[in-house]
Amino acid sequence: MVKLKPMIKEKIPFILNPAAGSGRSLAKLNHLAKKIRYFDLPAEIIISKSEDHLKELTRQLAGKEKIIVGIGGDSTFHFMANEILRSEGNSALGLIGLGSSNDIPRNFGLLDLNQSLRAIKFGREKAIDVAAILHNDQVICYVLGQVNIGLGAAVNQYAASIFRRWPWMKSYQNLAGLMAIRQAYKKKENALPLSVLVKNNYYCGHFSIALFTNIRYWATGRKIAPQASPDDGFFDLCLIRACSFASLLYLALLAKKGKHVKNEIVFLDQSDYFVINSEKKFLLQADGEIIKQGEKPLEIGHFELKVIPQALKIIA
Repeated sequence: MVKLKPMIKEKIPFILNPAAGSGRSLAKLNHLAKKIRYFDLPAEIIISKSEDHLKELTRQLAGKEKIIVGIGGDSTFHFMANEILRSEGNSALGLIGLGSSNDIPRNFGLLDLNQSLRAIKFGREKAIDVAAILHNDQVICYVLGQVNIGLGAAVNQYAASIFRRWPWMKSYQNLAGLMAIRQAYKKKENALPLSVLVKNNYYCGHFSIALFTNIRYWATGRKIAPQASPDDGFFDLCLIRACSFASLLYLALLAKKGKHVKNEIVFLDQSDYFVINSEKKFLLQADGEIIKQGEKPLEIGHFELKVIPQALKIIA
């Protein structure tokens, strides 16, 4: 039996997002520090002060450090991956999932803190695909996990308003999500007129869910795209035609084990390039984060998604 030898000798920057998981990441700081000592990792924990500070820290370290570790949720990894890619650095991104959904680390078997730290200790790098969101031939941002439009993005906005009104609801994510979905249905934001062009197919109609994903999981562990692979050169498409509130909840239940794929209103495909159009402007949610233009959410009626094969190294 071959024994793995630790690959890390120099200090590794661990950037913690204290806002992740409604403060869960900061609350677990002492436990994390103990685990880091147990694994004898030469870590330097840096607590970011804001989203902009998180980006700035990553930008400064990208290219200089072999590994940069993010401590937070999917949004944290989204921001950090974008800074690494924009800087054209070669740093690998480590993932410690302490956010609300953690679907990105879940996809790589990193929901357990021991698994994440063990992967970092032994420098287990994996090159994965990312996708560029293009609007008017300009890159808006890069996507590590998935892009949501339609109901998924609307629910994100309503959930945020629920948390602002009742902060205690952050401890009841599933209930808040259900309330947000119900609100979106009341506002008739559950049916987006949409056309999606892929290499070999064209989809057109009113859809409740339109998801472009590099990972299998969505909405906290639902296996929305069972065949998705982060290093196959493709993103997977999942479209769900506009349906009733009850039907959507039923499909969400089936999606826990990927059984929704047999339903007649669910369409799955994959491609390295997508063209998306709608007569109605929509929001974009990338890796759990609503994309903004300045301080306001970006609303557009068209974008393209282009896969860039194995553009980012992660520790997994």
